[in-house]
Amino acid sequence: MNKIILFIFFFSLFGNNEPFYNYKHDKVYEIINNGLIPLIDGKLNDSCWLNVEDINSFTQLEPNYNNIPTENTVVKIIQDDYALYISAQLYDKSPSLIAQKYVNRDDFPSLSKSDWFSISIDSHHDHQTAYNFTVNAAGVQFDSFLFDDTDEEMNWDGIWQSMVSTDDNGWNVEMRIPFSSLRFSDIKKDSEWGIDIHRYIHRKNEDIDWVVLPKGTSAGVSKFGHLRNIKNIENERTIEVMPYISMGQMSYDDILLNDLNKEKEDYHSYNTTFYYPKIGLDIKVHLSNNTIVDLTTFPDFGQIESDPADINFTYYDTYFEEKRNFFLENITLFDTPIDLFHSRRIGENPDYEINQYENSKEALVLGAAKVTGKTESDISYGLITATTMGQIRSTSLLDFDGPTHNYLIGRLSKDILAGNSYIGITGTNFNNSERRSSVISYDGLYYLFNNRLFIDSQLIYSMSEGINGLGAFLEFEYSIPNLVQLGSSLEYYDKNLSINDIGYLIRNDLFKLNTKAVYHNDKMLLNLGVRDFSAVVNHIFSKNNDDYLLSNIFNSMFSLTFTNYSFLDISHRLSLESYEDRLYVFTEDTLYMDKIGKTPSSNTFQIDFGNDPTDRLFFDCSFTNTKTDLGEKGNKYFLLLGANVTEDSDVSMSFLKIAGNEKFRFLDPLLEEIENDLGTSTVNHFIFSNSKNINNKFTFRYNKFFQNGVNIQLYHEYFTESHLYNNYSELTMDDGVLSDYPSSNTEYIIDNNFYCLPGNIDDECSIDPNYYIYHFPNYNELNFNLILSWEYSKKSSIYFIYKIRKAIVGHDIADYMDFINHKHSDDLSEIWKDQAVYVKMDYWFDF
Repeated sequence: MNKIILFIFFFSLFGNNEPFYNYKHDKVYEIINNGLIPLIDGKLNDSCWLNVEDINSFTQLEPNYNNIPTENTVVKIIQDDYALYISAQLYDKSPSLIAQKYVNRDDFPSLSKSDWFSISIDSHHDHQTAYNFTVNAAGVQFDSFLFDDTDEEMNWDGIWQSMVSTDDNGWNVEMRIPFSSLRFSDIKKDSEWGIDIHRYIHRKNEDIDWVVLPKGTSAGVSKFGHLRNIKNIENERTIEVMPYISMGQMSYDDILLNDLNKEKEDYHSYNTTFYYPKIGLDIKVHLSNNTIVDLTTFPDFGQIESDPADINFTYYDTYFEEKRNFFLENITLFDTPIDLFHSRRIGENPDYEINQYENSKEALVLGAAKVTGKTESDISYGLITATTMGQIRSTSLLDFDGPTHNYLIGRLSKDILAGNSYIGITGTNFNNSERRSSVISYDGLYYLFNNRLFIDSQLIYSMSEGINGLGAFLEFEYSIPNLVQLGSSLEYYDKNLSINDIGYLIRNDLFKLNTKAVYHNDKMLLNLGVRDFSAVVNHIFSKNNDDYLLSNIFNSMFSLTFTNYSFLDISHRLSLESYEDRLYVFTEDTLYMDKIGKTPSSNTFQIDFGNDPTDRLFFDCSFTNTKTDLGEKGNKYFLLLGANVTEDSDVSMSFLKIAGNEKFRFLDPLLEEIENDLGTSTVNHFIFSNSKNINNKFTFRYNKFFQNGVNIQLYHEYFTESHLYNNYSELTMDDGVLSDYPSSNTEYIIDNNFYCLPGNIDDECSIDPNYYIYHFPNYNELNFNLILSWEYSKKSSIYFIYKIRKAIVGHDIADYMDFINHKHSDDLSEIWKDQAVYVKMDYWFDF
């Protein structure tokens, strides 16, 4: 690792400090300050635009790479002391066919189904970070933050203005981007920034860009042209304040089993309604154009920006994206290959106990502070501190008897080479009254040879409860533009590595090697109507530190994109025989890491076909078939149908079915007491079962958008899961030697009295898993969300949210109407019928 780093520094001494210089040396725009500014109305008739140099040399990216665009684009940029002003005249020979689509602000997947224009600004001129500002032909805005040259954080929000208009020549855009929305450390009298300009014409699927590199080159910010002569920027010290108030009502009408072992038909009703107000505050202080202080107390996001419905029966928690404003400012500064800072940890309860439904707690952020910035010597810095406290479920009361949870995260990084590479160090610390942990890390990201060679690396050291752990990550990727890409990544985590108090790591005790090769060609099959062909082969090999093979997988995939943008993907996955070294017991929230079970070889074939999602009618369908060496079979069917009904509404529905048969599904560790001469001893028997599994999921989405900022979103999901268990077996280990597979011939299995039907439970047996709701023999769930939102002022909104959740576990449901009408009966089942109504209002102040 050290030799690699020394080589990189040596190479940098002889490299050009400007990436892709030969492709963009003429892409330079001299900005002026003519003492005039426009009225941002999209009309382009202000005198400030007269006699201003324009940008008009654009090139096609798609569909005809490196060709002249079919429509002309003219862009002008001026400035005053406080902002950049952009005008764009987007000519179109058929203005009536310009695609205008009203969607939610920042909903780029929907916005992309219209004509749009964007400008991206590398205000640090570091060739790795930039701010992107996009507006579509209906005037809807989208903004994002670009980082690590090619990555994008789409949840970033800036404060800027834009308006559009249409005329007989096409459509027009005017923008005002305040310097206070950008971050930059160089405020000399004559600054130079990176800049890129992009246009998309929807009906032609035509992408137009200012700077175009050889197709297939891995580059984003590093390819930007230049904006020069930026002068007299005012170093503003502003304060942004965003308070919110949220009023909510939660109603529970649940019927739960009293018996913790779910053996007796003894229930209680959990029927209550509670009301709670929530008040919170976000503050952003601009100490300079580069140093930002963020403060927050009781940040709210759960009721409005809902996480997707997730049913997770695994040991690994679901990775949700961050959506709270406080964390989004410069969040990518803390990004590392091994995720040491998963911001969603701040606000979840570290002491949450699974299956304790009534007593489970949420955690509220009492307060958090963050400072981030970048110096003129290209050193980025960030520090976050936060304190949370548990909240008693179903009340608005804080659990003052419970512990506070304290978080500290620090980060420093230094740009090297041409600026789009860096090295950095990260440190984290977590503590509460019960435990303490710390992590320190070194990482480096390097782009070499005009981005053909990419290297990413990290070393980490953790300290938790007096136990130290190590981890490492190294990735190489080499690309020959528009032809071949070769890559390999190596991960190593020892048994003691512990970062999940603040970070996110699926598992430790792992050595993993992932190698891939990609072949891409956009000309080979063009005569057959194929505009893009790619083939990918991939090998994944992993083992634990005891040398047990965990995976040995070969993947291959062929992808075709046709000239009408429909697609066909065909893939195959060969997974050789391996082992599973972690048995998770959902019913006990316990992980057994000393039991090793074998996983059979399997072959999986998948085909996926669909058309362009920007078409008026679109679809996506796929079929997956899996077979194992043990004769297990599984099929997966997926169908999505959608329609872009009008320019301001869309609808889609999907159906997913997964059906399969497992011969060895882990169920339970059953405890047996054995009498002998020395007394009573206990033995755990790890029980597996044949399981017939069927999952179905139906979803429906509808979105309607209005020009006055009012939006309606409706989401409905119906999920069913069933398991039929039989043919039990036991995992055995004799003198540390692994058995081939769990055995059905052990004495414990042959006796066959370890599971009993309800009503016959005694000290010698446990309830049959086909009746035990925690094994989910039958599970049905419905989710319904209705959200009305109104952006009544800049960055200020009012929301109304109505949610329904109904779930039934343990009862055999015949169909959807049976589920809707089902009432509780005297079987071993539980019902949740929860609904919630929320109203939230926030307002943005700028001082």
